[in-house]
Amino acid sequence: MSLAGRLAALGLMLSLISLWVWTGWLQRSPVGVLLSIPASLLLLALLPGHLRGRLRSHQLGSMLSCLYVAIAAADIFAVGQWTAAGWLLISASLWFASSLLYCRGELRRGQHIAQ
Repeated sequence: MSLAGRLAALGLMLSLISLWVWTGWLQRSPVGVLLSIPASLLLLALLPGHLRGRLRSHQLGSMLSCLYVAIAAADIFAVGQWTAAGWLLISASLWFASSLLYCRGELRRGQHIAQ
């Protein structure tokens, strides 16, 4: 797997960890913990495909990471300061950029092989 694929898997794992930290321990809200369960299941479902380097998983992951960036940015804007949601924002941004680079590289490699 390429460097972009490894960075995408790392960004996914960091997003998962920062989501758990942000909603579970730092907000200390039972509603936040309950809402983090479906969000975590989405990330856990994508993790095997990212680790195997599947293109469809990276494509879906790049779209899904935009949702996590928006959630974290909305929380930072609502609170008015840099909170633990900032770690989610940084890791989801890393995940988005590296998944995009991985998809672009795989599609270019596929076009090069086809010629």
